[in-house]
Amino acid sequence: MGAILDAQQILSLIVNNWNAANVPLIGTALNVTVGPDGYVITPAPVENMVNGGFESGSTGWNSSNITTAQAHSGTHSDDIFYEGSVSSVPFGTAIPVANITTFGFWVMTSAYHAGSGSAVGATIHYSDATSTFVDFGWLAGYTSWTFLDLKAHCVSGKSVSYVTVANTQLSYVIDVFVDDFTLATASAPVAPTMLISMDEFNPEHPDFQIVLINSPERVFYVAPNVQKHEIDILVQVYTKLVHYQPDDLVGANGSPNNYRAQLLSIKKELSRIFNVERFDSLGQVNLFTTINHSQWVDKKFPHGFGNEPEPLSFDTSTRVQIHWYSVDDGSTDIGTRIAYIQIMGSNLLGAMDSDWDDTDPWVELQVPKGPILEQHLLGPHMMGKFTTHDFHSLYNLLYTIPINGVGTNLYPVMVDNSKTLFSTNPASPQLVIAMEDSSGNIDVYNFINVRIKKIRQIRATTSGTQPVQWEVTFMADYIYPVPSTGV
Repeated sequence: MGAILDAQQILSLIVNNWNAANVPLIGTALNVTVGPDGYVITPAPVENMVNGGFESGSTGWNSSNITTAQAHSGTHSDDIFYEGSVSSVPFGTAIPVANITTFGFWVMTSAYHAGSGSAVGATIHYSDATSTFVDFGWLAGYTSWTFLDLKAHCVSGKSVSYVTVANTQLSYVIDVFVDDFTLATASAPVAPTMLISMDEFNPEHPDFQIVLINSPERVFYVAPNVQKHEIDILVQVYTKLVHYQPDDLVGANGSPNNYRAQLLSIKKELSRIFNVERFDSLGQVNLFTTINHSQWVDKKFPHGFGNEPEPLSFDTSTRVQIHWYSVDDGSTDIGTRIAYIQIMGSNLLGAMDSDWDDTDPWVELQVPKGPILEQHLLGPHMMGKFTTHDFHSLYNLLYTIPINGVGTNLYPVMVDNSKTLFSTNPASPQLVIAMEDSSGNIDVYNFINVRIKKIRQIRATTSGTQPVQWEVTFMADYIYPVPSTGV
């Protein structure tokens, strides 16, 4: 039997693909950690090390050995050759060990001293004038960057003032590069900014909450030993309003009351995850997992004692539908699906289906009182179409990316709705449809001399419970496949 997929997989999908930069809640980017009540999104750790990668020279450091010969990231590092050392400038305020989440640095010895070695030691200096020396020992043969952890060697109850790292071995003159020092601490203790949980809304949660609710699974017969499974998952996003005044939309301490904008950013990020991770994204091999989601439906919970109730919370929801197939004995191939549709060099998000067929260029003409004649009136060409539920992606690919080699102001679809010929170079096709079978083999089809004929919006409903589709009809002179590539 096939694996059982449900809201837990969608929860993991959100957590694993959450892009904090897209949701600047409460003025700071967020990351995801695991809490006792589920997945909690809390403020990101604070980096206390100034210029840890030496990209700003000696700023924040007591060193004259900064070099561009090697670098773990960026272009600079510090070379503590022949018992040299580097010390950070003391922090303005000592860092309590209890607050430290990450503390360490990266080290690499020079490749051209193979067979030699060097010993590296670090001294952690505390605010009470005591210190801890950590001997990391010989690093002979280390020609790739290695992270050395200092957090495990800190003394609890103390506060870190600065750190020194040195080449402690006198026997060799050897380059020892150090880079990307980090001393990160947890943000100030605050209530979780966002909670992602299963099944139940927590009314005591102060700010934002994502709740996922399962519905019964549907199973359909497809072929002997093959079943198609469907399950709907309700995704609800709640915003609890800490402060709301209809005539003065100002938050605490005079900051803007931007809960609506923050709620919109959460909706956009969830839609992005569901679109980008639409196929085979739930950790299930060869199940042809597909995710669709409906439009967002907004509402608010009224609360108050006056003639005009104030909202207690904003609520928006969408339904995510998972489709997958299960094969009882593995003997049945369940077919081929779209792996991706690429237009102008970028993948079309939200792709749903496609088809194309060859067109007979011969047209029959019947001469009065004579034979039926066939004339070659049409040039050989192919007609095709594909659909997507992501119009923003479709618009970006067809309306905003110029066609190479024909001028910067020509696009597959112009602003006046005229259509321009594109994908004219077989060496770099600009319309590609790839198909993948259940064994992981991918067939790539390149369409040449393509012109968009029509873009049609279909299946919009007033309820918003069905995904809206945009159907694109195109014409191409010919198509050629690329041999299959297995995974």
